[in-house]
Amino acid sequence: MRLAFVSLTILVILAGCTKHQFISIQTSALPEDRYGAFFHENDSLKITYKFWGHGGSVQVEILNKLEKPVFIDWSNSAIISNGRSLSMWKNQSRLDADSDGFQIRWSETFSSTSSQISGVISGDSRVSMAPPQSVVVAPKFSLRNTFFPLPDPLPVNRVKETNEGQPIRGFKYNFDRTTTPLSFRIYLAVRFTESGDPVYFDTEFWVQEILQTQLKPEEYYKKRQKQFYITEMTDGGKAGFILAGSAILVGYAALKVQE
Repeated sequence: MRLAFVSLTILVILAGCTKHQFISIQTSALPEDRYGAFFHENDSLKITYKFWGHGGSVQVEILNKLEKPVFIDWSNSAIISNGRSLSMWKNQSRLDADSDGFQIRWSETFSSTSSQISGVISGDSRVSMAPPQSVVVAPKFSLRNTFFPLPDPLPVNRVKETNEGQPIRGFKYNFDRTTTPLSFRIYLAVRFTESGDPVYFDTEFWVQEILQTQLKPEEYYKKRQKQFYITEMTDGGKAGFILAGSAILVGYAALKVQE
């Protein structure tokens, strides 16, 4: 009982030994809504791009505004990162990407939490039909799960509060399209008739800002849809985790000896 209590206490303490990067995405091609999601809209479609979540779990929603179906061709749609193209069709994509940290994560089916959707997309479907006045969601993928390497901070990088006035301790780095550590494109192929030629929607995004802090995601006030976060254990936390594991094993061995 005592060992369990000590183990739990150690794990709770170590849970606080984490650091986080909050990454802001930018594009010059699209406006953003009041939640920070980027969107493209015309008389036929509304395409919305959302990023909030761990690792940048990108969600692309395609709203068919017409009174007839449209067709999303996943086999001709792709995610392009640093010049490398990954098909959005499950059967043509590798499940692991590469050392850049760019990754596609698949689930067995893809659906939306929106009340407007009228079906799901099979993971093996080359083409999905979006019925009239309904939403289809693209296969989900994550942008990055490991920290971006950053230069040693300068005084100009130090921040004490967010743009909204939230107290914070950390370092902020800003980038443009030429200095960004990550740029990518989302390339969607949409057909307005089942056998017609596709219309392509090609949108470039890049990392514009990285805020590194020990503030937890649930405590972060901003939480805009054009942002995502990455969590890693601090060096002290990693060392403490190893020591804690060793202490638990020693304690367990001691109890066994007493028995």
